[in-house]
Amino acid sequence: MAEVGGGVAVPASEDLGSGMGLHAALGVGGKWRGFPPRFYVLFGTRWASFAGEVVQTPTGRGASADVSDTELFGGLRMVVPAGWILRVVFEGDLGTNFHQELVVREEGPLVHEQWAPLWAIAGGLQARYHRRASAGLRLSHSWRGLDPTRATRAAGWTLDDEGTRTAIELTHTWHF
Repeated sequence: MAEVGGGVAVPASEDLGSGMGLHAALGVGGKWRGFPPRFYVLFGTRWASFAGEVVQTPTGRGASADVSDTELFGGLRMVVPAGWILRVVFEGDLGTNFHQELVVREEGPLVHEQWAPLWAIAGGLQARYHRRASAGLRLSHSWRGLDPTRATRAAGWTLDDEGTRTAIELTHTWHF
């Protein structure tokens, strides 16, 4: 199977607005005879980008922040038939995340980049409208094992980010 998706991503930070999220995955799987669920091993990537305004704590000066996350993951997916052409999808992933943060301020830009472990869960619905294709709606939540705003806070800027991200996406899957 091959899947692509895109939609709205929401960071845990109140300082950053909702952004755009994209994902792509390849998987191999199948089912046991007489047992309805299908199981897949997946490998893929997700990307999300956010922007917002931040304030320097001691001075009250403002700046703009751009944050992006690129995730590389492997995981397991279970697809359960739900009647007619509908299927319920559950997924769990492990991987790594590359976090980039750029704060544009009067004194010059402040850049922070960091790799960190990642774990994510996802679920959704798929409609198998053709023997070889399905479209779906997917909700995912990612946890990153990092302190995503360490450099920003060290410079006296406030940018709250808990290291999590939620996304809701439309997906399209091709079945081979």
